[in-house]
Amino acid sequence: MADEVIDYRDLVLLRSSAPDGTMFQNRNASHASIVFAAIFSRAEHEVLLLTGSLNDEVYGKDEVVQAVLKFLRRHANTRLRVLHEEPIAESNHLLDALRDSDFMDERVQMRKVPDKEKQEYGFHFTVADSRHLRYEENRKSFEAVVQFGGDANAVTLSENFEYLWDASA
Repeated sequence: MADEVIDYRDLVLLRSSAPDGTMFQNRNASHASIVFAAIFSRAEHEVLLLTGSLNDEVYGKDEVVQAVLKFLRRHANTRLRVLHEEPIAESNHLLDALRDSDFMDERVQMRKVPDKEKQEYGFHFTVADSRHLRYEENRKSFEAVVQFGGDANAVTLSENFEYLWDASA
């Protein structure tokens, strides 16, 4: 398993360093953490995240938390917007780090998706700068496709996010 994680980390580094739009698979929670860290490392302006509940298994990993904080410190205009479907646990590693950083409300915004809207789709996704994405076709699985430099797909997902964001106000 350790060798597989190292190989996957190398693949993500290669794809994110040369964002040519090539799609590749994310098969489990360990992969998801590696991908999220890379997405936040490559993001320059905005990350849009549609998720279940910011679970610690993926988002609570130190490499993800540190990548999110580094992204938010990059410059004064960085922004993270999160749409979550379920309540987020009070003892959530990422949320605790965001609260401690004073980025909440200023550059990090969160909304809960209404149950009515949640019934309209079955996926989760993350989009950075309308260029990089991770897309879970089934919200109950960590399996996803990942694309760095996938402008057209990322723009479409960004538009879906905006619709849900407005519906979640």
